[in-house]
Amino acid sequence: MAAGFCLAGRWWTEEKPTAEIIEDAIEAMTQYFLNHPHMPGCCRRQLTDVEGEFSGIYTDDRKFKFHPVRLKEIFGKAPAGKRD
Repeated sequence: MAAGFCLAGRWWTEEKPTAEIIEDAIEAMTQYFLNHPHMPGCCRRQLTDVEGEFSGIYTDDRKFKFHPVRLKEIFGKAPAGKRD
């Protein structure tokens, strides 16, 4: 069996998901944490790709792999307990 990963309800092996699919998955996961009543926030830790992986937000040469405006919208939302 080929190595792969699960994202957005699908097992990915040979092909990589599009930027939009990854952004949607990031948004869904972020919203889950931000809407949890006992979760004060969340933090994206992997900013760049590491050897053998491609889950970073930037490429090795620090170029965006995704749409920065969309990421700002996703990560700029306040946690449930901090909203007005």
